[in-house]
Amino acid sequence: SLTVGTAGEGTVSPENGTYDEGTSVTVTATPESGWEFTGWSGDASGSTNPLIVTMNDKKSITATFEEIVIPDEKDTFTLTVGTAGQGTVTPASGTYDDGTTVTITATPASGWTFADWSGDANGSTNPLNVTMDGNKNITAKFSRVQVPTVDNNDDDDEEIVELPERQIPAPSPQVNEPLTIVDLGEEEETPGGPAIVEEKEKEPKDEKEPKEELIILDLPNEAIPEGSGLPQTGQLPAELFVGLGGLITAAGAFLKRKK
Repeated sequence: SLTVGTAGEGTVSPENGTYDEGTSVTVTATPESGWEFTGWSGDASGSTNPLIVTMNDKKSITATFEEIVIPDEKDTFTLTVGTAGQGTVTPASGTYDDGTTVTITATPASGWTFADWSGDANGSTNPLNVTMDGNKNITAKFSRVQVPTVDNNDDDDEEIVELPERQIPAPSPQVNEPLTIVDLGEEEETPGGPAIVEEKEKEPKDEKEPKEELIILDLPNEAIPEGSGLPQTGQLPAELFVGLGGLITAAGAFLKRKK
């Protein structure tokens, strides 16, 4: 005889029966919905299904069934990334399974620098690891790089230099007007004082313009009365003739009249 049985939810066919010695019986295991056949036990082994049993003795066979376990579907969450300023964030926005760790990186554009994160993240760690245990919205903030400038018009750095007033030197005789010392001999006094200077013209040479020649008279000290304003010396400085143009001319004319 053949005896069949089940472990779990399912059936075996044919059912129990009596067979002649040497008869081959085909046994089939059929699981119920949500179950699966896993193997034979008793006077058979393995998981071949259907199974051919040779009836050379009494047989007791069991078909084993196990419930199919369907894993729970994992939740999925959305990561949304954005930027404030000039730069990019990688990876872009996307959907991830619950518990997934996503590494996001902020890359500033030229002339900009990464500042920090905002939204569902904070701080300035870059790259940033984000655990997807819910929907995330993260923004990377970038700041413009500040370049120092040089102000060449800074009034505080200006230095005002005061130049002294220009000193104009006193005029001196022209180098092309020679000075001649003349000995007049005897003194001659005039009501206005002694004759001092005589001005004369030199004869023109080569038809050029005549040049005036200044003559310095060599007079004794006592010939110049006190209070006349003239220095008490026998020789007058050349600078005096230039500064007293009108007085010298008048004195020369007066001397000529006396002669």
